[in-house]
Amino acid sequence: MKKNIQTKSIINVLLLGILFLNISCVYYNTFYNAKKYFRDAEKVRLANEDRSLPANAQTSYAKVIDKCELVLEKYPESEYVFSALHLSGQSHYHREEYNSAELKMNQLALSQEVNYKQQSEFWLALIKWKKGKTQSAIDKLNLLLNEDLISVTPTLIHLYLADIYIELKNVEKALEHLETAAENSFDSQEKGRIYQRLSELAFKRKEYDRALNAYNQVIKNSLVKKLKLDAHLQTAKIYRLTGNYETAVKKIKSLLVDEEFRELFGALELELVRIYDLKNESETAVERLQSIIKDYSSTEVAAEAYFMLGLKSISIFWNLESAKEYFEKSNKENRKSPVLKESQEMIKYIDQYLSAVKVVFTNNDSISQDNDSLKTRISNKKLTKDNLINRSDESAIKLLRLAELEAFQFNKPDSALRKVDMFLKYFPTHELYPKVIYMDYFLQYEKGDSIIADSIAKILTTKFPDTEYADAVRKNLGLDKELSKQQENFRKAETLWYLNKRESALDSLRSIVYSDTSSDHALISGYFLGYQYDYTVLNPDSALKYYTWVSSYFPDSEQASQSKIRMNQIKLMLTPPDTNKLDIDSSFTKVGDTLKLEAELNDTTNIISPKFTEPKNDSLKFKIPKDPNEN
Repeated sequence: MKKNIQTKSIINVLLLGILFLNISCVYYNTFYNAKKYFRDAEKVRLANEDRSLPANAQTSYAKVIDKCELVLEKYPESEYVFSALHLSGQSHYHREEYNSAELKMNQLALSQEVNYKQQSEFWLALIKWKKGKTQSAIDKLNLLLNEDLISVTPTLIHLYLADIYIELKNVEKALEHLETAAENSFDSQEKGRIYQRLSELAFKRKEYDRALNAYNQVIKNSLVKKLKLDAHLQTAKIYRLTGNYETAVKKIKSLLVDEEFRELFGALELELVRIYDLKNESETAVERLQSIIKDYSSTEVAAEAYFMLGLKSISIFWNLESAKEYFEKSNKENRKSPVLKESQEMIKYIDQYLSAVKVVFTNNDSISQDNDSLKTRISNKKLTKDNLINRSDESAIKLLRLAELEAFQFNKPDSALRKVDMFLKYFPTHELYPKVIYMDYFLQYEKGDSIIADSIAKILTTKFPDTEYADAVRKNLGLDKELSKQQENFRKAETLWYLNKRESALDSLRSIVYSDTSSDHALISGYFLGYQYDYTVLNPDSALKYYTWVSSYFPDSEQASQSKIRMNQIKLMLTPPDTNKLDIDSSFTKVGDTLKLEAELNDTTNIISPKFTEPKNDSLKFKIPKDPNEN
């Protein structure tokens, strides 16, 4: 009997042991799977650092969270609780679920283990950053750097500080933290990845020495072939950009004979072409481009070669039809080409140019076509003859377009200036005249001819002071705070109007109308006066006067359209009635009342109610502006 009891006890103990082992295995396997999903997600995330988190990483992090929740809910006393909180918190963070991440990290902070406490402080600092408390995050991360770090590495802290400063657009501080992070890293793969980020940032800032050093470190440390190849190509580019042409050519040719760099051969060939261009070896450059097209057919490199030949057809030969052919071939060669959009735009610009030429110039001999080769040569010398210019409004608009295309798309500023001179000569009263003067100023300024540019600036600011072009010139000259007399009067009128000093405001507006018949301020002022005399002051004669003024000086404006409608209505009401048709007992209505009634009943016209611009301090905390007449 006693023996049976002992046997049963042993069996019970064994069963309990087995049960305990099973439970342990269950939550161990659950946590093990969570760690596996986390490693998978981290691998994908780190491979896509500069892009949004891929969907497969999002899914893996979600699985981490699910597995960790099982551990936390079903086995709250297990040894894996704090590890589960740690993994779950990080996964929520990378999924941008910051409130959930903060909850997990605050629970992790309750651990008595120093490594978990440091981890919670680190991640809570990053959550502060993501929730907009940037300076608080920076301060906390810097404090961590001064501690004896156990579970968080200085490299990781510096990397995240770099991210924060990039977001703040403080690239110099970001570069410093990346350099420190790389120096503190003992893992070659991590070091190579950090130097890759550093090199790209420095390259964008044109800090070529810093970038060159970083790219060399990528070549030395990175285990990723693509990053190493890119670093070799970028070092060749840096030598070119810094004027070390011979070093660049030597570097490129050494890579071209090494099969390990076959993937780079096409890009390296294009780099050689760019160097030949810089050395004014145009023939050699063209020959190389032609060979690239044959050797790398249907690739992005060939598409770029066609694009470069198109640019040369414009810059060297001024052959737009030939250029268009090359751009079209670039489009067809490879649809993934980085110059695809640029090629399409250049085709559009060439079509615009050739179309504009037909409108502006009457002599068809100015365009010679070779139907066999589809090559068109446009002679600038012929285009400057007086008898070639059409004098229509459309011709003026197209002539300006020719100048713009030559200056800003075809890089022919001297030819563009000739078109500008033609416009100023033949279309002195055109509404685009101020814009063309500004273009003249801009091109002269870009050429470095400051004497001519300054004289043009003076013309623009004195004869067309209230145009946006005069404003742009004043800003460029550091005079943007100076206002023209019309602008000062207009702003004064605005202030007086909001102070309910209406008569004084109308006086200021009248002074603008009497002295200016071309600016936007004058148009607004004239229409405002007409409207106020029409509907507020109830003076139809004055209303008619200012409506007529607007219609005369700004006939194409929307205000003129509305003015003409009211002018006809007012004239009709001001016409003396035919007394033969009036009954003696009729009661006459005052003109003012008639106007007022007409304004209230008229629903056939959409009247523009002119308004000044809203005052900047027009809010619940409105402050009365200071009276401009008070000293």
